[in-house]
Amino acid sequence: MNILKIALLQIAPCKTVTENLEKGIEYCIKAKEFGTAAQVP
Repeated sequence: MNILKIALLQIAPCKTVTENLEKGIEYCIKAKEFGTAAQVP
């Protein structure tokens, strides 16, 4: 069985959808580096 991992982000919005996507990906990568229970500032 495959495992589905979901990240919930609460971050300040950027000016464009593309910037929001890039910021979201950046914060997901940081969260993965810290582990699943960590909070990234």
